[in-house]
Amino acid sequence: MRKNIGVFFALASVFILAACGGNGNNSKGPEGGQDYTDPVTGMEFIWIPAGAFVMGNQHGTSYNNIDLPAHAVTITKGFWLGKYEVTQSQWQAIMGSNPSATVGTENPVDSVSWNDAQAFITALNAKPGAETVFRLPTEAEWELAAKGETGQDFAGTNSDLDADLSQYAWYSFNSGGITHPVGQKLPNSYGLYDMSGNVWEWTQDYFGYYTAEAKINPTGPATGTQRVTKSGGWMDNPQYIRTSYRCNDDPDEVSDYIGLRLAIGK
Repeated sequence: MRKNIGVFFALASVFILAACGGNGNNSKGPEGGQDYTDPVTGMEFIWIPAGAFVMGNQHGTSYNNIDLPAHAVTITKGFWLGKYEVTQSQWQAIMGSNPSATVGTENPVDSVSWNDAQAFITALNAKPGAETVFRLPTEAEWELAAKGETGQDFAGTNSDLDADLSQYAWYSFNSGGITHPVGQKLPNSYGLYDMSGNVWEWTQDYFGYYTAEAKINPTGPATGTQRVTKSGGWMDNPQYIRTSYRCNDDPDEVSDYIGLRLAIGK
């Protein structure tokens, strides 16, 4: 169970700036405002428009208060986020091996560290014919996308009743102690699957505690020792799979409940 949980916004600005500027291939790439399927890998991405939202827990109480205080955030540029978590078949196609504890080609890859995720992204971006630059989302981008168009507590619903939440998420109530193939539950309003539950997802940000000030395009602390994960996983109770909840993990941590989801941004 994830009990010692915290979070951070951090960023590796080099990845974001590279993504915003393109990959230098002079290839067409995705068009803003439209969903995108990468022609090399077949990975599907959903367009997330720029927007303002309340980041963090708006209910005033939280385990360790790690997602407090709630604060206003504005994302000024739209971006693409993976429709699904990266699957084991996608990981193996790039990296040549599958580290996952629960094996299934369409299950999310698990047991990958933040450092492993960066190696995967580097290899992915080096593939011939790449049209764009892949990266991890910032924590703020991830939460904007997860909360959907109406700022929901869970990805797809505001209800923590098992009868409702289990339609959208794999978690302690229904997972059976393992991951499940991506896309089996209902998506949130943007069309993203498994943004609550299944596996925790690495973000680009270093961990740092929130402040109450409004922020524009936050990227977390400039330095740190841990990275932020979001989403909650197959073993977690509802409070840990809220869209606002966050965890702080060492970049070399390998756990059977942590995977990743990719972003693209111009």
